[in-house]
Amino acid sequence: MKEIISALKTINNWEKLFLVLTFLSVLLNVFPVTGTVDIVVFGMILGIIYFPLGFYFLRMPTKTTIIFPMISGFVYAMGVVSMLYKTLNMAGYELPMLVSGILLLGIIIFLFLKYKSPFYPKNYLISHFLRIGVIISINLMALL
Repeated sequence: MKEIISALKTINNWEKLFLVLTFLSVLLNVFPVTGTVDIVVFGMILGIIYFPLGFYFLRMPTKTTIIFPMISGFVYAMGVVSMLYKTLNMAGYELPMLVSGILLLGIIIFLFLKYKSPFYPKNYLISHFLRIGVIISINLMALL
């Protein structure tokens, strides 16, 4: 539990805000409570946080490498966009959702392989697992 709390501290406050808002808006969309405008706004901002700005929001605080944050940010943004495709009832949402699921699985395998590495801190890896968990859960809720 202490590791999860320390991992939550490494996630930027803006990212936490839009992760929670996107999660809640998808949850409210599952039940007929609200429209989809808020999902589009929150999802697009979360996607912008992940892909073009992934080098800032997903980087390790002590290292300057940007390769993994950019790749993981692109995959996370792709997962958010696939949720938006399904939420807006766009035709052909299955392929982006399948591709993003496969790529998220690749990121998960990479993170599991690096879990024992001294180069990656545990709270950094756990924060990525938390992000992936939220993205997978919003995609699964969007399928309902």
